[in-house]
Amino acid sequence: MVSWLNEDREFLLWRKRIDAALEVWVGNQRSPEALLQGAPLAEARNWLQRRPHGLEDQLREFIETSASTARRKRNRRLVLAGAVIAILAVLLSMIVSANVQTARMREAWARAEEARRRAEIAEDEAVALAQRARKREKEYQQKLEDLDKAEAGHGPAPPR
Repeated sequence: MVSWLNEDREFLLWRKRIDAALEVWVGNQRSPEALLQGAPLAEARNWLQRRPHGLEDQLREFIETSASTARRKRNRRLVLAGAVIAILAVLLSMIVSANVQTARMREAWARAEEARRRAEIAEDEAVALAQRARKREKEYQQKLEDLDKAEAGHGPAPPR
């Protein structure tokens, strides 16, 4: 009997609070801003389950409208969160892709620089080789001229 009285007392206290909230909702032309949310909605749903026949139709409608509005808000938040996550995933993949492309470009740049450096070394070596070849050509040309003079003149040319 005591538990029944306590439950009834809790129910009556809740009814006082919910009736005031219902009055605000009706007074505001059933404005969505006046609907139950959070803990008051959870408590109202609990009482609706425990005493479905002990509540008037208008109060039941108030609780059910509050619950369905809360579900729609939650679903919208979930959809929005999913969209934000999807956008973040796309942005992250774009950043990763850009970083990969940047790394590849740096590698290609380094290879190009190495190839340029090697080409410069090869060019320097080719210039040095050409200079040595010209010098030797001049030396051989001089020896040929000396030989020609020696043969035309009088005997072998003196060694150099």
